[in-house]
Amino acid sequence: MGNLFYATVGNKSLFAIFTGVYFERGEDFAAFIAPKLTALRAHRHADPLLSWAGSKLGFAE
Repeated sequence: MGNLFYATVGNKSLFAIFTGVYFERGEDFAAFIAPKLTALRAHRHADPLLSWAGSKLGFAE
C-alpha cells in the first residue's frame, strides 16, 4: 500500500505515489512537498502542437 498525492496548480498537475515512506505529522509532509509545488509553479512549458502551429503561422516565440 502507499499514499497518493495529487495537486493542480493552474494548468499543471503533480501526481505522486509514495510507498515505504510515511509522515506522522502534517507539518513534515508540508515541508517535504512545498519545494516540489514551488518548482511546479515556476515551471514553464511549451505545448509542442501550439509551438509547431505558431511557427507555421508566424507566431514563433
